[in-house]
Amino acid sequence: MMYSKPALKVLFPFIIGIFLGRFLHLSLFFSFFIILVLIIINIFLYKKNFNGSVFVFILLIFLGFLDIQLNNDRIVKYNRMFSNLFNRKVELIGWICDRKDYYNEKTHFVIVPILIKANNKIVRIKGKILIIRDTKRDFSDYGDVIRADGMIIAPRIERIPGGFNYKQYLNRRGIFAILKQKKSDTFIVRRGNKGNFFERQIIKPIKLYLVDRISERFNPEEAEILKGVMIGEREGINPEIKEAFIKSGVIHILAVSGLHVGFVIGFLVFIGKILHLKRKFLFILIIPGLLFYIVLTGARSPVIRASLMAFIIFMSYIIQRKSDFYNSLCAAGFFI
Repeated sequence: MMYSKPALKVLFPFIIGIFLGRFLHLSLFFSFFIILVLIIINIFLYKKNFNGSVFVFILLIFLGFLDIQLNNDRIVKYNRMFSNLFNRKVELIGWICDRKDYYNEKTHFVIVPILIKANNKIVRIKGKILIIRDTKRDFSDYGDVIRADGMIIAPRIERIPGGFNYKQYLNRRGIFAILKQKKSDTFIVRRGNKGNFFERQIIKPIKLYLVDRISERFNPEEAEILKGVMIGEREGINPEIKEAFIKSGVIHILAVSGLHVGFVIGFLVFIGKILHLKRKFLFILIIPGLLFYIVLTGARSPVIRASLMAFIIFMSYIIQRKSDFYNSLCAAGFFI
């Protein structure tokens, strides 16, 4: 089975390395040294036409091990930086680096701190901060530089062994602290001059245009549901409607996921058929369409996974190679 699925042969040892990296710790110097030695051995065996598959397998294990080790070292370093600020009132200036979310009548958004003031001392620190405000009245947006104050706290860890670890989840997203605000203590310093230019000047206006057109053509309840289904904008959905979706077991429809990637592909295929495009040109049309949808929805993991699988399958058609679903799945898993 593995012989016909090269992506699986790469992914399997890489995952083994990631798994081992969660329980073992080696110095970075030693890990880099072993990887360098294995690369030299593989090059030597390749030039001598010897079968070096065992050494390639070991090399991929160490690469997976190094990947998780570098990530863990970064997390430990940033957590140590923030530990001196936990449970303290701070003032900070930072820029909003992600889209806002709304849960339980609260606004959630992530910032990259520019400077933090604690105990009358200025601190410059790396790592993102999640701001939670007790209000849905918030007019800040991606790229805005803001000033905020509140209590810095550490993300909670798992209470049940093996359960969901909220701290670990945030750390993997590069977030190492939470700032809670009981009132509107956020002030916009500069409007939208930070962050990705493409996101600010192209994606954001298109998203606003779509939101406005949907609001114009549908009644309020239908419009809010459609915004959630199409682009992940769920803040306006009535809580009673959300509850109805939960009870009926279809709440996943409102969360942008691989299902919605399928909708986008179906729509683009429909357009391609109207234009009488050949299959090869149709797939060339779909790939940039999916790239745009990834950015439009905030590059969420389920969308990236499904889109990567689609890219690999469509590229195999474009270069006239036979595609394999499980091989595409493994390739998407490796790149993620």
